[in-house]
Amino acid sequence: MYKIVYFGRLLLKGGDKMQPFIVPWSFFMMFDYDKNQLVVYPSEEYKRKLELQDDKYIIEGDDIKELIHKYDYRKLIYFSQNPLVQPFDTVLRMRLSVETSYLRTQAICHSHVKGFNCLLVEDKYLHKLKPLWQLESSDAKHISLLDQSIYQIDQVGEIDLFKLHLSKVLSKTNELINT
Repeated sequence: MYKIVYFGRLLLKGGDKMQPFIVPWSFFMMFDYDKNQLVVYPSEEYKRKLELQDDKYIIEGDDIKELIHKYDYRKLIYFSQNPLVQPFDTVLRMRLSVETSYLRTQAICHSHVKGFNCLLVEDKYLHKLKPLWQLESSDAKHISLLDQSIYQIDQVGEIDLFKLHLSKVLSKTNELINT
């Protein structure tokens, strides 16, 4: 048996054997610390939503500070200077125009020698998906990305790492830690 569940704009599909949770990604970005360059690939949804024409945008120098929230810009620098071996996640607020407000995303990132690459998923989608992910008892559930254009980006090898880490993020419970 195969079921399709509509949750707002989020589409979840499930079957008896595998449980693919389809996640809409917003942007894929590559930050190169040495060049002080940010390359942003918007998803098809965001290209339509923001009426963007290009498949990728290259942002350099001080222009990065205009489009990434000031506290999150500090994260770009920190994670570039202190690379992590494993994929990591962090909140990242960004915009593609100074006229628009910041979009709050969960960035699933992987460090490399010159910086790091991130898959950005809008926070509101993760908040809708997380309870459904945790309710599902199947050990065979996995993540599938809604917009397949991400597989045309040069860093396609990292996509599986991002999806695996995203499944860990969705599996985390919101527990308070007593210290």
